[in-house]
Amino acid sequence: MAEAAQGYIRTMADHTTPSDATRSAEAEEAKKPAGPGSSSDAEGSADGHQVDRSVADHEKRANERGANVNGEGALP
Repeated sequence: MAEAAQGYIRTMADHTTPSDATRSAEAEEAKKPAGPGSSSDAEGSADGHQVDRSVADHEKRANERGANVNGEGALP
């Protein structure tokens, strides 16, 4: 194993060998199509949620202020 740099403590091996179970799980995962995955839990979580009106107004003002900034570092 190579020497660690001065002041650096090596806490993990530089190289590891995945187990057969890991390789198998990764091979199965690689067969799945790309996409956002399952969001069934998140889809209904916002239903019925009430937003404080002051929060909505603050967000609207911040978005308007950001859209109207001229150049970097401009102060409101």
